Amino acid sequence: MIRGIRQSLALGGTRFRRLLAATFFNGVSMVGELLLFGLAVYELSGSTAWVGLSLALYFGPNLFVGAIAGTIADSFDRARVLRIVEAALGVNLFVIGALFVIGVVGLAAILGLTLVSGVLRAAYNPARTSYAFDLSGAERIVSALGTLNIAVRVGQLTGALVAGWAAAEIGIGAAYMVLSSAHVLALAAFGWQRAGTSPPRAGRLSMRTGLVEFCRELGANRPLLILFVVTAGVEVFGFSFLTALPDLAVDRLGLDAAGLGILHASRSAGGIVGGIVMAMAGPSRRLGVVWLAMIAAFGLEVMALGLASSLPVAVVVTVTIAFCAVASDVLTQSMMQLSVPGALRGRAMGAWQVAVGFSPIGHLEMGLLAGAAGTAAALLLNGAALVLVALGAGAASRRLREM
Repeated sequence: MIRGIRQSLALGGTRFRRLLAATFFNGVSMVGELLLFGLAVYELSGSTAWVGLSLALYFGPNLFVGAIAGTIADSFDRARVLRIVEAALGVNLFVIGALFVIGVVGLAAILGLTLVSGVLRAAYNPARTSYAFDLSGAERIVSALGTLNIAVRVGQLTGALVAGWAAAEIGIGAAYMVLSSAHVLALAAFGWQRAGTSPPRAGRLSMRTGLVEFCRELGANRPLLILFVVTAGVEVFGFSFLTALPDLAVDRLGLDAAGLGILHASRSAGGIVGGIVMAMAGPSRRLGVVWLAMIAAFGLEVMALGLASSLPVAVVVTVTIAFCAVASDVLTQSMMQLSVPGALRGRAMGAWQVAVGFSPIGHLEMGLLAGAAGTAAALLLNGAALVLVALGAGAASRRLREM
C-alpha cells in the first residue's frame, strides 16, 4: 500500500505535490465552512429546511457556473485560475468572520456570503481536476484523482475537527477567520507555478464558442451524457444526507458542535480510505462496473444512516458513505475526462460541475421531507432512490459498463 501511494505522489513531480498541499488546505476550509454555516443557520432559524436552503445556495452555483468554469479551465493557465480563486475564498471567509465578531451578522448575510463561496468553489474544481490530468496523464488519472482526494479528505478531517472545536471554544466568527488563514497557506504551498499546458492567447476560446462546444459535446457524446445524468442523481439523492446531519446530531443523538464535528470528521476519514484505494489503482480500464457498484452501495449506506441510533453507529455508517462517495466521484471524473478529446477536458469537468449543481434540489428535498416525515424516513427514501439510479444506469448503456 505504501509503495502504491508513493508512486501516486510521484505522478506529476513537484508541481503535483504542491497541488496536493494546496488541496489539503482548501479541504480544511471547505468542510469547516460547511460545518459553520450549517450550525449557524440551524441556531438562528431552528429549522432543517433553512439548513437545506443554505446548502442549496452553497452548491447551487455549480449548475450555472460549471460550464463557464470549464471553458475558463480550457482557455487560461489553470494554475493561475487556482491562485485567484484561493485568494478570493480567503477574503470572503474573513469578511464573514468579521461580521460575526462585530455582531452585525444575520441570516440573510450568512446566506448571501455563502452563495459567494459557492460561486468561487464552483469555479475552482474544473481547473483543479483538469490540471491534475495535465500532470498525471490519461493512464494514471484514476490514481492521480484518488491521491488528490486523499489530500482533500485529510484536509476535511482536519477542518471538521478544528472548526468544531473553534466554534465551541472561541466562537463562530473566530472560527471563520481560522478557515480564512487556510487559504493563505494554500497559496503559499501552491507557489507561482504555471500549468504549462494552456493554449496561446490567439488560440483561446471565446466564452460563447466554448459554451456552444460544451453543449454540442454533451448532446452528442452518449457516455458523457449518462455520466452527467447519473452524477446529478447522486447529488440529489446521495449527498443530500448532509442536510440531515445537524438534526441527526443535535436532536436525535444529543450532540453539540463538537459532536457534529466528529460526524464531519468521520465523513473525511471515510473519504481518505476511498482516496487511498483509488490512488492505488493501476492503469484506467474497465471502470464502469465498479462505478455502478459504488453508487448502489452509497444508496444502501444512506438508508442505514436513517436507522442509526447512536454516535458509534452513525460514525461507522458515515465513514462508509464517504468511502463510496469518493470512489464514485473519482471514477466519474476520470471516465468523463477519458470520454472526450483532450481539448475538451476542462469542459468535461465543467459538465461534472454542472451536474453537481443539481444538489440544491436534493438539499431542499431532504430538508422539506425531513420536516414532513422525519429525518429517518427522508434518508431511507433517498437511499432507495439512489440504488434505483445505479440500476437504471447499468441497464441504459452496455458501453458504459464496459468502459
